Amino acid sequence: MESKITTMSKRLFTIVLSFLVLFSTMAPTLQAFATDSTKGIETKVDRTELDNAVQSAKDAGVPIQKDSDLDKGVVTTKSEVDAKVAEIKQDYKNQIKAIKTEIEKKKECDKKQKDYEEKLAKYNQELEKYNQEMEKYKKEVLAYNQAIAELENHLHEDGYLSQPIGQSLVFKSEPNATVSISNGTVYSEKQLDSLVRSWGFGPGDWGYAYFEQLNKGLPGTPQHLVSGDLRTVFELGKTTTVTYTNLQNSTMNGKKIAKVVFKYTLKNTTRLPGKVPVIIKQDPTATIWYTAFFGDTTIGVDVQFFDEDDKPMDLDGALLSFASLNRGDLPKYFNYNNSIEKVQNFNGQFMEINGSTIKNHSGSAYSDTNNAYLEDGSKFERDVWDTETSEYSWYGAIVGKVSGKRISFDMAGVYKGNVWFSLNSNIRAKGIPVKPKKPVPPVAPTPPQCPNIQANYHYDILYYQPAVEKKVTDDNNSDINNNTVLKDSVVKFILNVADLPAGHEKIDSLVFTDKLPAGYKADLVTTKQSSPDYDVNYDEGTNVITFSAKSDYLNTINADLNTAAKITAPVVVGKVTKVGVTYKNDFTLTINNDYSVKSKPVKVHTPTEPKKEVFKGGTTTKIDGKRVEPEQELTYAITYTNTTGKDVNATITDKLPKHTSFVSAENGGTESGGVVTWNVAVAKDKSVTVKFTVKVDKNVNGAPIDNVAKVNDGTNEYKTNETHNPTGTEPKKEVFKGGTTTKIDGKVVQPEEELTYEITYKNTTGKDVNATITDKLPKHTKFVSAENGGTESGGTVTWNVAVPKGESKTVKFTVKVDKDVNGAPIDNVAKVNDGTNEYKTNETHNPTPTEPKKDVFKGSDTTSINGKLVKAGQELRYEITYKNTTGIKQTVTITDKIPKYTTFVSADNSGAESNGTITWVKEVENGKSLTVSFRVKVNDDVNGNPVDNISHVKDGVNESDTNETHNPTGTEPKKEVFKGGTTTNIDGKRVEPEQELTYAITYKNTTGKDVNATITDKIPEHTKFVSAENGGTESGGVVTWTANVEKGKSVTVKFTVKVDKDVNGAPIDNVAKVNDGTNEYKTNETHNPTPTEPKKEVFKGGTTTKIDGKRVEPEQELTYAITYKNTTGKDVNATITDKIPAHTKFVSAENGGTESGGTVKWNVAVAKDKSVTVKFTVKVDKDVNGAPIDNVAKVNDGTNEYKTNETHNPTPTEPKKEVFKGGTTTNIDGKPVKGGEELTYEITYKNTTGEDVNATITDKIPAHTKFVSAENGGTESGGTVKWNVAVAKDQSVKVKFTVKVDKDVNGAPIDNVAKVNDGVNEYKTNETHNPTPTEPKKEVFKYGTTTNIDGKTVEPGQKLTYSITYKNTTGSERDVTITDNIPTYTTFVSADNDGVFADGKVTWTKKVAAGKTYKVTFTVQVNKDAYEVMVINKATVRDGFNDSDTNVVKNPTPKKTVPGTRKPKTGDDNNIIPFTILLLASLGGLGGTVTIRRKRH
Repeated sequence: MESKITTMSKRLFTIVLSFLVLFSTMAPTLQAFATDSTKGIETKVDRTELDNAVQSAKDAGVPIQKDSDLDKGVVTTKSEVDAKVAEIKQDYKNQIKAIKTEIEKKKECDKKQKDYEEKLAKYNQELEKYNQEMEKYKKEVLAYNQAIAELENHLHEDGYLSQPIGQSLVFKSEPNATVSISNGTVYSEKQLDSLVRSWGFGPGDWGYAYFEQLNKGLPGTPQHLVSGDLRTVFELGKTTTVTYTNLQNSTMNGKKIAKVVFKYTLKNTTRLPGKVPVIIKQDPTATIWYTAFFGDTTIGVDVQFFDEDDKPMDLDGALLSFASLNRGDLPKYFNYNNSIEKVQNFNGQFMEINGSTIKNHSGSAYSDTNNAYLEDGSKFERDVWDTETSEYSWYGAIVGKVSGKRISFDMAGVYKGNVWFSLNSNIRAKGIPVKPKKPVPPVAPTPPQCPNIQANYHYDILYYQPAVEKKVTDDNNSDINNNTVLKDSVVKFILNVADLPAGHEKIDSLVFTDKLPAGYKADLVTTKQSSPDYDVNYDEGTNVITFSAKSDYLNTINADLNTAAKITAPVVVGKVTKVGVTYKNDFTLTINNDYSVKSKPVKVHTPTEPKKEVFKGGTTTKIDGKRVEPEQELTYAITYTNTTGKDVNATITDKLPKHTSFVSAENGGTESGGVVTWNVAVAKDKSVTVKFTVKVDKNVNGAPIDNVAKVNDGTNEYKTNETHNPTGTEPKKEVFKGGTTTKIDGKVVQPEEELTYEITYKNTTGKDVNATITDKLPKHTKFVSAENGGTESGGTVTWNVAVPKGESKTVKFTVKVDKDVNGAPIDNVAKVNDGTNEYKTNETHNPTPTEPKKDVFKGSDTTSINGKLVKAGQELRYEITYKNTTGIKQTVTITDKIPKYTTFVSADNSGAESNGTITWVKEVENGKSLTVSFRVKVNDDVNGNPVDNISHVKDGVNESDTNETHNPTGTEPKKEVFKGGTTTNIDGKRVEPEQELTYAITYKNTTGKDVNATITDKIPEHTKFVSAENGGTESGGVVTWTANVEKGKSVTVKFTVKVDKDVNGAPIDNVAKVNDGTNEYKTNETHNPTPTEPKKEVFKGGTTTKIDGKRVEPEQELTYAITYKNTTGKDVNATITDKIPAHTKFVSAENGGTESGGTVKWNVAVAKDKSVTVKFTVKVDKDVNGAPIDNVAKVNDGTNEYKTNETHNPTPTEPKKEVFKGGTTTNIDGKPVKGGEELTYEITYKNTTGEDVNATITDKIPAHTKFVSAENGGTESGGTVKWNVAVAKDQSVKVKFTVKVDKDVNGAPIDNVAKVNDGVNEYKTNETHNPTPTEPKKEVFKYGTTTNIDGKTVEPGQKLTYSITYKNTTGSERDVTITDNIPTYTTFVSADNDGVFADGKVTWTKKVAAGKTYKVTFTVQVNKDAYEVMVINKATVRDGFNDSDTNVVKNPTPKKTVPGTRKPKTGDDNNIIPFTILLLASLGGLGGTVTIRRKRH
């Protein structure tokens, strides 16, 4: 039994647990809807997407928490609903976005973790490989050291180097390299053979025989070629570049060599024509073959090695093999002992091999003696030692030790046939070990730092209060709220409810309750028919009617809760049964028996209406509906009867009828603003009548006189009946286009256009009349004809016509518009007298066009110059004015073709010029004017031609030309220049110093009348007056003539001058003036060039900045320019020479200049009147030190020999700055210094100004130091030391001061520069620089993060990472040792950067370059029992210059806590407890028992 109970208990526990899990899963999504008695019905926005997002987060493993629902308030209108729904949707979107962000963060974190795990696995593999390689490396290092030690035993033996050294370069074999050539041609065997034969070589020539063997490269021969070898030719002075890639076996210091670039320059060849045939080997370690045809050859070689990043590699210490350097190796039938192979001009260090014949001869390596034949003194036959495998290959070899990133040398051959040269690391000296490559440790991946991932969400709750509105209408469904209706009228009450929004809760009950007003009788049959969706219940006793929504209708409302539901309005139909009563009514809506809302009331009234009557003024004759006359008086009476059942104060208002004027009011009525008002007390059931009188307007002209009054008795507001009285009509005037029925009143008419006027009169007198119609002809017209018996006399047309009552009569007449009307309007009005009234008709109006106007002005003047003389070069401004008299707005187009003999300058108002025509398009309002203008310039060659202009204007109605403007022009006088005493015109020709010139001025009179002309001419600059003809007189450098000239005639006057001797290129220019009383003219200008001396200029090298007379600096480049202008009148060959200045060195010459013996020379052809500039550049000597740089050039053009001007540039003598270790004479510039150390600075100034000076020396003490003392009279103020010293010319002075370096300088450099001002120049000295050490820094981080936790509490068992950062600011590479005793209370875990842990201490050793930073870290774990202790750590750093400790970091650990009951946390779900109890209780009803035991620990 106990077993069964236990089994049942387990089952029940499982069921309970399942329910709990199910409930906890469903709880967030279970949301009940509930109507709230005060807030309304609940409305939900679809949450599907939000719920899906929540589930996605759970599926992705994101922790997600549901927050409390958010109350979004109450809404009452559709716009509020829409706004809130949009707000909630946006809120859900934002939540979904935030949840997705957390999901992405989780995915990213998972991805990073996966990536980290993969990298960690790879790292572990690489670490294992590294450890294996490290073991191998250690063995290799041991073997290498043993090999070096072994070399110590053979330093004096043949075949060995005299010092032990290892090889860092591996460059022995690259058979698969890819080779390419640039700046060189690749040949086939046949092509190369043809080329060599073209040089004159062929069979029978020993050189050719050797070449042919090399060119064929047959297998089995030393010259055997492989498919990747390339044939090419080196040319004298040109560089051929050979690039090798795809290298697979080569390294430098263990680093892969990816590319090698050889640059070959042929420097010399004696037997060949400046060209050498070459074989480039595919393998760069086999390098090159060439054939010299038994001549001498020198080829420059430049080599660079590149790493995998394509950066040049540092080759310091690499060893190169220069081997197989033969001497006398040719067959003995040649002059074999003349044959030598050399390596020379090597930029590294030659290292001789003991016993080798190859010696270093001051940078040139070769054998002094024959090393090919025993009988000639060689120790070995060549075939014994000169092979790749010979143990004696060292006999013809030397070793090259490389320095830097570039290898350069010359390979030279004397009397050689075929030469093979290979550059590689296959050292021929014995026993040279290769330095082992230290493996690079792999870098451990960093664990991912995932952010805090937590998602939250909530639901939004919204309540809706549907708006209810009661409407009251008549039987035609017209709104009659607050209106008056007649007794027994049908009155409907409509019970409106606003639509329920999408998302509304289920509607179980919808009830409308309406208590009907007394006197209102409901029609139940019609009411039910009007409300088919409702059950209608009427309680006659209480007069309450109730509408309850039928179940089918409720199902319709609830069919889709996610769409809006329209609620049909119940309608109460009935009648009002009492007079003078106000019926007021509202209703109550109840939803789901919980929420109720009441409508605002509506009301209708059943009053007695007031009455309105109209009488002929001063009588009791009623005339409602009768015709009234202009100026007749009318009296209105308003009668009101009080049917409200109570005394009232009634307000009666009556707005005066249109077309009348107020006369008077009776019964206390007052008129204001056209309204008559009475305030009267009226007892219940009593009546009151009020009156007022008006007068009909004189010009009423057929308008009816209608009137209605208003009465407000405090209960109702009424309108009276409306009275109506017609009036008579005025005659009417119309105007037509002549001979048509087209009405044109207000339209533009044209000059000479015919117009027909029509006058219509209607007899409204009530009797037959004889009417007289008169019409005065419009101004600016002439009478043409009249119809209908009209006669014209004295400018007036008259008709006498009989018109029966009620009939109309029309008469007509025609006029013609004057030709010169020009914008004046055509206006007309007629008069009619019918014996009763005299009328004026309406006035007709017709505008006419205005002609546009054209005027011309001088420039910006406003005085018209139309018809006036204008001059060449003068600017004219034309204005076109258009006035719109068409009666309507117009789009106006103005065009103007610019006058002949002028050039367009500009146009205003957006005028556009194209092909000589200017166009404006503008909008112009009726009655407004538009003025546009444009400017032209009279052409220089106008010479008497008139300047005429006319514009064209088009406005859509009219199109016309403006008036034409006219401006005559004068004929300018003429100037000529002749070779003195001849008639040869030489204007523009070159003239010589002291040559005579004769000028002639010719004036023609084009004024149209006889004139007295005054001619004046200022003699040209650079000349002297000789004589004047034709009565001319000279005074003050001006020659003057006065001449009488008849109209149309001409006069010519002359004078002579002599050119100055020193004119030197200045032009001889001249212009005369003529004044004829009407115009003042200038003649044309004559021009004669003169010969010019050459010019010298000096520029700052590489710029166009002129610096003649300016100071220049040592090693500055100066460019000199010599400009020569050929003014000889013929083409010349000029020789320009320039001796380079003292204290400079020649750099280069442009323009074909050549330098020899310190002189630069140019031979240049210069066309006549042309200039040539030549340039050369020099560099100021470094040690110029105050000597001036002066220069002058010479030019010989075959006619003259000139010297240029001399340029002059002074140079400075700069002061010097030195720094010494305090109290010593040891110069320590550039050396590191320490905090607390004293430094002494010395400034030396030498006076090179050429005069005695008072010099001021100032020196701002260096940052991070403090002033100690100054010598030589120096004083310190504000951180600056100052000396005032007298220095005789060419003498020197030294001053000193001492500072002390700040203790906390911490890596900041100590830099210093002084200034010297000697009154002539201001100098800065050189800057001294002393680096200082930087204190190392210690930090502590939470393991796996970059969060610094120095001073923060750490937990037992927590991992801590410590970092030590050292920066090398000493100025040179340092061997750095960092040691760190791990903190007490911790256990070592790991260290990076090859840190070695031993005896509780981590040690790192590293070479750190100047300016670089070295950072190391190690990790420890706080001991698990380390409570209430301080974890303290610091490190020590030694770099051979400065030994220092880091800062100390500290971390306390917490007190040990006693285990206890966990406090509840925010987020614990307590809502599950009642459900659990209820569930357990239910299960208890099944007869089961659940027992939960806690196991004690």
